[in-house]
Amino acid sequence: MDTTSSLALARIPFWALVKHDFKRRKRGGLRAYRGWWWVYALGVCAALLVLSARVGQAAENLRFAWFAVFGLLFLSFGLGIGCTANEWRNGTVGWWLTLPVSRGRLVLSKWVATLLRTLWVYTRVFLLMAGFGLYSLAVAGQLHYHTLVAFFNTGVGAYTLLLALTPLPAALGVFYGVLMQSRLRPAVPLVWLAFGLVWWQVSTRGNHLPVASHARVSPLFQVWSLWSWHQVEAVLAMWLLAVGLVLGAAVVLDRYLAL
Repeated sequence: MDTTSSLALARIPFWALVKHDFKRRKRGGLRAYRGWWWVYALGVCAALLVLSARVGQAAENLRFAWFAVFGLLFLSFGLGIGCTANEWRNGTVGWWLTLPVSRGRLVLSKWVATLLRTLWVYTRVFLLMAGFGLYSLAVAGQLHYHTLVAFFNTGVGAYTLLLALTPLPAALGVFYGVLMQSRLRPAVPLVWLAFGLVWWQVSTRGNHLPVASHARVSPLFQVWSLWSWHQVEAVLAMWLLAVGLVLGAAVVLDRYLAL
C-alpha cells in the first residue's frame, strides 16, 4: 500500500500543479470589465504625462518615485488569495483535493504560482517606471549620467527590498485563502492581530531602504553592500515566517477544511 501511494504521488510533477494556476478560464464578469482596461491604461498614461511635465527642476528627486512600488506587496497578497480561492470559484476544488498529491505540495504549488505571477507584474512595472524616468529626465533636460545613476540605483535598491519582502505577503495570501474555506474562519481576526504584531517586531529590525545616500551617488547598481546585518536578519525572519504560513495552510487544508 505504501509503495502504491508513493508511486501515485510521483505521477504528477510539481510544476504541473503550478501550471494549473496559469490556465485561462472564461468568466462572464471579466468580459464585462474588459473594455475598462483601456480606460485604466489611458488614465495611467495621462497621470504619467502630467507628472513628467511637472518634474522641471525637481528631476533630482524623481528617484523617490520608486517608493511607490512597495504598494505591490498588497497585490502579491491578493494574488495569493486569488490563486487559492479560484479552486472554489471555478468549481474545481473537488478535483484539486482528490489529486494524488500531499496537501503540502498543493499549498506549495499555490505559493510558487503566486510568486511567479507577482514577479511577472513586478517586471512590467519596473519597465514602466524605467520608461517614465527616462522620459521625465529627457523632458526636464537632465538626462545625464549622474541623474541616471541616482534614478536606477534607487530603483534597484527598492526592487531588491521588494523582492526580499514578497514571499511573506504571498504566503499570507495563500494561508488566508485556505483559512477562509475552513472551520477556523472565525479565527481570522486573531490571525490578523498576531501577524500585525510579528510584522511590527520584524520590521523594526530593518526599516531602512538599501539605496545610496542622497549626498553621494554610488556606482550604478552598487546597492548590495548597503544592506546591514539587521536588515538581513529581518528578511530571513520574514522568509521563515512565510514558510511557517505555508506549512500552516497545509495543516488547515488537511484537517480543518469545511466541505
